[in-house]
Amino acid sequence: MRPDLIQLANQFHFRPFNGQHCQVPVTDGRGRVSPELEDWLPFAKKCLQVWLQGNQAGREIYVVPEMGPASSGYNLHQLPDSWSDAVKLRGILDKLWKSLGGSNENSAPAKDAHR
Repeated sequence: MRPDLIQLANQFHFRPFNGQHCQVPVTDGRGRVSPELEDWLPFAKKCLQVWLQGNQAGREIYVVPEMGPASSGYNLHQLPDSWSDAVKLRGILDKLWKSLGGSNENSAPAKDAHR
């Protein structure tokens, strides 16, 4: 991990991944968080912790909960719907951000209608 680069960034595309797959599901198809996401969350947490440790006075961070569709090759047809997983991931990342002391005073709420 490169703290110097993370602390200079203001935009993160958080697509859950592991060493074997460029994208792993957020849910298990029944609404529960997948084991693969549980394995990825410490990475996301560490990125946000490192960003917050930098001098962020007056700066904003933009976090995109990114899940590609099956048509792009990122998601597999037998995995949960990527839009629903992205919406779920947004909530998970928001809770993680708040648990680390991050502020949402300037953030816009998630818009499920913009698909």
